[in-house]
Amino acid sequence: MRLLKTKASFQIFLLIASTFSVLLLIEPVSAEQTYCCEKTIYDQYCQQAPFSQCDPEFNAQQGSCEDTGFCAPVCCILEDSCAPNTGAAQCRALGGTIDAGHPTCEGISSCDDGCCQLGSQCFLSTESACQNLADQFPGTSGLDVWREEITTESACLAVCQSGDLGCCVDVDSGCSYTSRDLCTQTSGSFSSGTYCSDPALFGQCACTSHAEQRCVGDGVYWFDSCGSMEEKIDTCVYADGEVCGEDGDTASCGSVDCSDTMDFPFNTHDPRMGGPRKNGESWCVYEGKVGPGNDLVGSRHYLFSCINGEERVFEQCRDFREEMCVHLLPEESRGVSVAQCIPNDG
Repeated sequence: MRLLKTKASFQIFLLIASTFSVLLLIEPVSAEQTYCCEKTIYDQYCQQAPFSQCDPEFNAQQGSCEDTGFCAPVCCILEDSCAPNTGAAQCRALGGTIDAGHPTCEGISSCDDGCCQLGSQCFLSTESACQNLADQFPGTSGLDVWREEITTESACLAVCQSGDLGCCVDVDSGCSYTSRDLCTQTSGSFSSGTYCSDPALFGQCACTSHAEQRCVGDGVYWFDSCGSMEEKIDTCVYADGEVCGEDGDTASCGSVDCSDTMDFPFNTHDPRMGGPRKNGESWCVYEGKVGPGNDLVGSRHYLFSCINGEERVFEQCRDFREEMCVHLLPEESRGVSVAQCIPNDG
C-alpha cells in the first residue's frame, strides 16, 4: 500500500490533466514565441505559452520556466507529501512551502519516506502522512507507527509479513489490533493472533466482530465496533480498473469509471446527456440554456468530472460569467470528453 504516493500521484494527475485540457485549446507556437507564464489566462501556473496567453497581472519571461525566478523548480512541501521539481508559483498556488535549495526534495527530512505500519498493513510514507492516517484509524495502530530507518518497500512489507499481530489492551488508549512490538512500546497487554472482538477478551475489550467494512488503501477490510481492523476481504487492483469504495457500513471493489452520471436537461451540447463516463473525463454543466443572449442572469457554468468512480463538481467557473465552460467531445479528443473553464471575452 502506498497511500501517500497515491495522494501525491492524484494531485500530480490533476495538474497534468488540467494542463493537457488547456493545451488542446492553445494554438501551437514556435519556440521563438514561447514565454514562461507565471499564470496563464486559463489559471494554469508555470506554463510555456504565447505571450497573449499569459495573465497580464503576473510575470512573463521569454524562454524556459526553469530559467526564471518565479517558476524555477523547487521542492514543494505540502501538508503530508512533497512534490519535487515543481514550479515555484505553482507551489504557492497549492498552498505549499517552497524549498528552493533542494528542488528534488532530497535531503529534506519531512519529505523522507519511512515504513508506516497501520495495523496489519505496512507501506512507505512520510511521517506526517503516516500520523494523519493513524489518526483516522485510532483503533488500529499503536503509539509509534512510523520507522525512519526502513526506506525500501520490500523491507517495509516484511515488517508486517513477519510481525506478530494481535490485540493490544492498553489501560489508557483501549484495545487496538497491532503488532507485539508496537504494543510493547505502549506498555499494553498483548494477545498474539487474536482480534480485539475475540470472546476470550470479553471484559477487557467490549468489541463486536465484523461491525463494518472499510477501505484501507487498495484493500477492503472488516472492522470491529471498537474501530480495530480485522481480516482482509478483498484487494482492489487499480491497474485492472478497480478502486475501493464505501457505502455506509459496507465497502467493495468497484470500477474507476462512472457507471452513470446525472442528466441535466440544458446539456443539449452533449449527445450523451448523462450516462456512463470514463475515469478522468470532464464535461460542462449549465444552469440554463446557453448561447448568445440565452444565459440566464446570475447563472453559472460548472465543470464536472468522473474521478475513481465518483461524479464530482470538479470546478465552478468564475461567477458573473467571467469564465465560461467549453469542452471537446470524445470524437474530438482521443475518445474522452475534456472540459475547461476559460475567460469569457465575448
